[in-house]
Amino acid sequence: MPDKIEQLEQLVSQVLSRQATLQAHNKMLTGRLHALEQTAEELKAAQAELKELRAWKKNTQNTLRRLSAKIDKELEKQKQAQDKIA
Repeated sequence: MPDKIEQLEQLVSQVLSRQATLQAHNKMLTGRLHALEQTAEELKAAQAELKELRAWKKNTQNTLRRLSAKIDKELEKQKQAQDKIA
Protein backbone atom coordinates (compact mmCIF):
# COMPACT_ATOMS: atom_id res chain seq x y z
CA MET A 1 0.00 0.00 0.00
CA PRO A 2 2.77 2.53 0.73
CA ASP A 3 4.10 1.88 -2.78
CA LYS A 4 0.74 2.82 -4.25
CA ILE A 5 0.63 6.00 -2.17
CA GLU A 6 4.14 6.89 -3.34
CA GLN A 7 3.14 6.24 -6.95
CA LEU A 8 0.06 8.44 -6.53
CA GLU A 9 2.15 11.18 -4.94
CA GLN A 10 4.63 10.97 -7.82
CA LEU A 11 1.81 11.12 -10.34
CA VAL A 12 0.28 14.12 -8.59
CA SER A 13 3.68 15.80 -8.53
CA GLN A 14 4.20 15.10 -12.24
CA VAL A 15 0.72 16.37 -13.08
CA LEU A 16 1.27 19.56 -11.09
CA SER A 17 4.65 20.10 -12.75
CA ARG A 18 3.16 19.52 -16.19
CA GLN A 19 0.27 21.85 -15.38
CA ALA A 20 2.69 24.62 -14.34
CA THR A 21 4.68 24.11 -17.55
CA LEU A 22 1.53 24.26 -19.66
CA GLN A 23 0.30 27.38 -17.87
CA ALA A 24 3.61 29.12 -18.55
CA HIS A 25 3.46 28.03 -22.21
CA ASN A 26 -0.14 29.21 -22.44
CA LYS A 27 0.82 32.60 -21.00
CA MET A 28 3.63 32.92 -23.54
CA LEU A 29 1.32 31.99 -26.41
CA THR A 30 -1.31 34.45 -25.19
CA GLY A 31 1.32 37.19 -25.23
CA ARG A 32 2.35 36.26 -28.77
CA LEU A 33 -1.29 36.26 -29.85
CA HIS A 34 -1.78 39.79 -28.50
CA ALA A 35 1.40 40.93 -30.25
CA LEU A 36 0.22 39.40 -33.54
CA GLU A 37 -3.21 41.00 -33.16
CA GLN A 38 -1.53 44.37 -32.61
CA THR A 39 0.66 43.83 -35.67
CA ALA A 40 -2.41 42.89 -37.72
CA GLU A 41 -4.17 46.11 -36.65
CA GLU A 42 -1.09 48.15 -37.56
CA LEU A 43 -0.93 46.41 -40.94
CA LYS A 44 -4.59 47.19 -41.63
CA ALA A 45 -3.99 50.84 -40.74
CA ALA A 46 -0.93 50.96 -43.02
CA GLN A 47 -2.89 49.35 -45.85
CA ALA A 48 -5.69 51.90 -45.45
CA GLU A 49 -3.16 54.73 -45.50
CA LEU A 50 -1.50 53.25 -48.59
CA LYS A 51 -4.88 53.05 -50.33
CA GLU A 52 -5.54 56.72 -49.54
CA LEU A 53 -2.09 57.72 -50.78
CA ARG A 54 -2.55 55.81 -54.03
CA ALA A 55 -5.89 57.52 -54.60
CA TRP A 56 -4.28 60.90 -53.88
CA LYS A 57 -1.44 60.09 -56.28
CA LYS A 58 -3.88 59.09 -59.02
CA ASN A 59 -5.94 62.27 -58.55
CA THR A 60 -2.82 64.42 -58.50
CA GLN A 61 -1.46 62.82 -61.66
CA ASN A 62 -4.79 63.36 -63.43
CA THR A 63 -4.86 66.99 -62.33
CA LEU A 64 -1.30 67.51 -63.52
CA ARG A 65 -2.11 65.93 -66.90
CA ARG A 66 -5.10 68.21 -67.36
CA LEU A 67 -3.07 71.23 -66.32
CA SER A 68 -0.24 70.24 -68.66
CA ALA A 69 -2.71 69.89 -71.53
CA LYS A 70 -4.14 73.36 -70.81
CA ILE A 71 -0.67 74.87 -70.65
CA ASP A 72 0.28 73.20 -73.94
CA LYS A 73 -2.88 74.61 -75.58
CA GLU A 74 -2.15 78.10 -74.28
CA LEU A 75 1.45 77.90 -75.47
CA GLU A 76 0.25 76.79 -78.89
CA LYS A 77 -2.22 79.71 -79.00
CA GLN A 78 0.53 82.14 -78.05
CA LYS A 79 2.84 80.70 -80.68
CA GLN A 80 0.15 80.98 -83.36
CA ALA A 81 -0.60 84.55 -82.31
CA GLN A 82 3.10 85.47 -82.58
CA ASP A 83 3.32 83.76 -85.98
CA LYS A 84 0.39 85.88 -87.22
CA ILE A 85 2.02 89.05 -85.95
CA ALA A 86 5.37 88.22 -87.52
